[in-house]
Parts: sequence; structure tokens; C-alpha cells
Amino acid sequence: MFSNTTKGATSSVIVYSIVGTAKEKGVNPFHYPEYLLEELPNMNNTKIEDLNQFLPRSPTLPEECRIPNKTK
Repeated sequence: MFSNTTKGATSSVIVYSIVGTAKEKGVNPFHYPEYLLEELPNMNNTKIEDLNQFLPRSPTLPEECRIPNKTK
């Protein structure tokens, strides 16, 4: 409905999926995609094992990508 082309719709689905997964996993939906867009192009190796560090559940994500736990 909002995309003019099939490629545009595919790109939108990818972005919405990343943001939705980030929200569900307690990751900041603004900083996490920004982090991915900054770091992934700099990778020399594309092994699946190396990509695990970028998943929302990864303990190696920077703190700005995480939503602080507000429990007292």
C-alpha cells in the first residue's frame, strides 16, 4: 500500500522485521538498526558464526542498543 515497487516493499518488510524483533527482545528499536547499518558493512567475513554477534540476544551488543530494565 505504501510502497511503489516490489523492491521497496521487500525493503520495508526487512526494516519492519528488524524493528519488531528488536522491540520484542528488549533492544532499542532506534539504536539497534543504526548499529547494524554502521557495523555490518565493515565486516570482512560473512560466516554465520560471526553474524551471531549482531543478533538482538547477543551479549556483545553495545549498551546503547539495550533498553534499560526499569525494575526496582
